[in-house]
Amino acid sequence: MRDTHDVWHATTGYKGDVVGELALLAFTLGQNWNTAIAMIIVAGLLKGLGGDELRLIVTGFRRGRAAEWFPALEWESLLPLPVDEVRRRLKVGAPPEYTPLRTAQLRAEGIL
Repeated sequence: MRDTHDVWHATTGYKGDVVGELALLAFTLGQNWNTAIAMIIVAGLLKGLGGDELRLIVTGFRRGRAAEWFPALEWESLLPLPVDEVRRRLKVGAPPEYTPLRTAQLRAEGIL
């Protein structure tokens, strides 16, 4: 799972920002329950994320539940395909549109 983390980012459309990482963790949680991952998500939400960020994270969990089971996939066979085709096959849906949230912005707002 560690080796496919960035492939999961590309497939789901979650960027490498704070909210994108939490949404991907929520997607992962929807695929395979892990209490430690759930605790990371809750910790992120307790830092003051809400509204649009909360919606994106909850949707990430739902997308993970609805999608094909990523851990069992042979990613090497999917890599040559267009990403939209991969998303269709894996029942991921279109990538979400959101404004990335960077750590520097959280620090500037006094959240970190």
